[in-house]
Amino acid sequence: MLKSGKVDNNSPLLQVILAAMKKKFLFIPLIASLFFLSSSSSLDRVEAPTYVNYGVPIAELVPPPINAQNFSLLVQKSSYTLFLKYNGRIIKSYPCVFGSNPVTDKMKQGDMCTPEGNFTIIDIREHFIWGYFMEFDYPNHESWEKYSLARTNGLVNELDDIGGDVGIHGVVDGLESFIDNKNNWTEGCVSMKNADLIDLATNLAPGTPVKIVY
Repeated sequence: MLKSGKVDNNSPLLQVILAAMKKKFLFIPLIASLFFLSSSSSLDRVEAPTYVNYGVPIAELVPPPINAQNFSLLVQKSSYTLFLKYNGRIIKSYPCVFGSNPVTDKMKQGDMCTPEGNFTIIDIREHFIWGYFMEFDYPNHESWEKYSLARTNGLVNELDDIGGDVGIHGVVDGLESFIDNKNNWTEGCVSMKNADLIDLATNLAPGTPVKIVY
């Protein structure tokens, strides 16, 4: 499958995407593949919560000059919401989804969980599928402590890798309904609508702190 943020060239899903792109029938085979791979039990549309200043560009919410170092992110998995803070105050929020096991904290590669804790954005780059990828410093010291404790408690074995390549990315064009429907489809990354991701990625900078809670 697709690894969080980066692409596994041997991924069956990637092969579906590439084959579909070549045939110019991307939407139907891709959505079928993602539905199959997602463990979400229901894709019924749910009523979206009210988001703070949603649809208002960040540039209109922060008086110039904008200092990217004053931004921080709070991601709340239970409400499917990413909060943008400026100088510690929430100025905007966005809908988002997570790994296909959205409740549990990440312990190892392949557990389909989005990690909880304190992270830092270490890179923001364009991505040929997701539009942008904002990479976290996962695994960091806090992550390794959790991993070691899980090893001690027998929750992971010595052959289990802690994983990596976790961050925030968008969706394939045409599949933004995954966000509206709260379909947790990634392997552990936070996924947003592409327009929302562009709003963030073009205003944030490496070094932005991110806190992820349930």
